[in-house]
Amino acid sequence: AGVLVVPESRLSRSPCRIVLLRASGFGLQVLPSVGPSRAEALILERVRRGPFRGLADLQRIHGFGPKTVAGLANFVVF
Repeated sequence: AGVLVVPESRLSRSPCRIVLLRASGFGLQVLPSVGPSRAEALILERVRRGPFRGLADLQRIHGFGPKTVAGLANFVVF
């Protein structure tokens, strides 16, 4: 099984969205401003507290402030 890696410059024009409930750590890293440590933090929070219900839930993760969360709004599905 191959993995499609989309450069961030092309991601902003992509109509695809990441499903936060199912995304792997590697899958989360295609999101803007999400590298390995933020992807791990997303997964740990999802495991500990259950699925994210909206953008506000992302702000409970250390390092995900209002600016970062707003930048993800067009790229994620809950």
